[in-house]
Amino acid sequence: VLAAGEHVYVYGFEERPGKPFPARRLVVARAPVKQLADFDTWRFLGANGEWTADPKDAAGLVGGVGTEMSVSYVPGLKRYALVTTENGLSDRIVGRFAAAPEGPWSEPVVLYTCPEMKRDERVFTYAAKAHPHLAANGNELVVSYVVNSFDLAPVLNDAGLYRPRFVRVGLK
Repeated sequence: VLAAGEHVYVYGFEERPGKPFPARRLVVARAPVKQLADFDTWRFLGANGEWTADPKDAAGLVGGVGTEMSVSYVPGLKRYALVTTENGLSDRIVGRFAAAPEGPWSEPVVLYTCPEMKRDERVFTYAAKAHPHLAANGNELVVSYVVNSFDLAPVLNDAGLYRPRFVRVGLK
């Protein structure tokens, strides 16, 4: 969710079957700031780039998003940044950038490669998102992600495993 100007933007995804994971595409809705609780005021971005009242007309804008993501404004770039774990489960945290909160979005840029997956094949990373309020300057994103395991034993035996990690990412 992002407040920008007179609107609140709500980001989500549409999901289609795929291998090895479902294919997810970004969808976006917006509502006037003062009427967010009134679902009748919500509009959904359609394939033609126009806002529509029917949620069924919402278009999948870009692919490869996870079930968790963030969109925030980066003052130093004068752009919005969409941050997600590539395809939901990956060692790659990617960003896409746009001049407006609804896009159009750039091609994905790798912001960070999580080292944990290279050390243990049972481990996976997910849930990347930015935290703009933690940035030290206008050309930085502070990004968090989570490390977990496909096996329960490592989670039970390593208190440092299942917790969020934070990294600072400089942007140009």
